[in-house]
Amino acid sequence: MAALLMGLSYPTGLFELLIIGRFLTGMNAGIGLCVQPLYLGEIAPTAFRGAMGMGTSIFITGGILTGQVMGLKELLGKEEYWPILLSTTCIPAFLQLLILPGSQRARATCSLTKGMMRDVRKP
Repeated sequence: MAALLMGLSYPTGLFELLIIGRFLTGMNAGIGLCVQPLYLGEIAPTAFRGAMGMGTSIFITGGILTGQVMGLKELLGKEEYWPILLSTTCIPAFLQLLILPGSQRARATCSLTKGMMRDVRKP
């Protein structure tokens, strides 16, 4: 949603869309940076807890590096390309939507939810 708003801000000429999109992205990033390491630390086996905590920092640093490289003048750093650059935040979301249905955990969760819904519908 935020990527769509930021991408549409330039063609529509509404800078407000850019502000709202950046706000949504910032809220998502802030919540994710706080919750995700705690969650991974809780569910990871004891031997892997340190690696899970460090993995978050490493992937964040890799994302920052990727964003900086894509923002170079030779790539997407020109004024006419900044809406595309800001819209690239949708790429991980689309990848997750493509990969998640093939996950065993997603299949188990869906079947569990379907079973719960059947139990609720019974009189």
